[in-house]
Amino acid sequence: FRKGEVTYDFILSNFIGPDSKTPINVSSQMSQKVIDNPETLESFDECFIEVYNLMKRDNFERFKKTELFKELLDSLHNYTTQGQSVDQADLRRAEMSFRSKASSSSAESVP
Repeated sequence: FRKGEVTYDFILSNFIGPDSKTPINVSSQMSQKVIDNPETLESFDECFIEVYNLMKRDNFERFKKTELFKELLDSLHNYTTQGQSVDQADLRRAEMSFRSKASSSSAESVP
């Protein structure tokens, strides 16, 4: 497939299927619905909503309380108050920086 194109098989084998490499947290009913309906994108939309709601209720709320999130907000605030806009490249750099900090902080917390 073309660069940037994601296929049903890719999503299934990586995120939703029973032997997926990095499974996302969705109900077994939702996983089965996606598996049983490869011809429609509606099941992916429903899956997205389920993941979004879970993150909104749990993970994101906890993440917003962390020092790492406060640092991210500060860096974005400093960046935008200097008259610069945030574009996709900036977001990717911020994400990479965040992931680097997150992995180093989790590695430090492991005994």
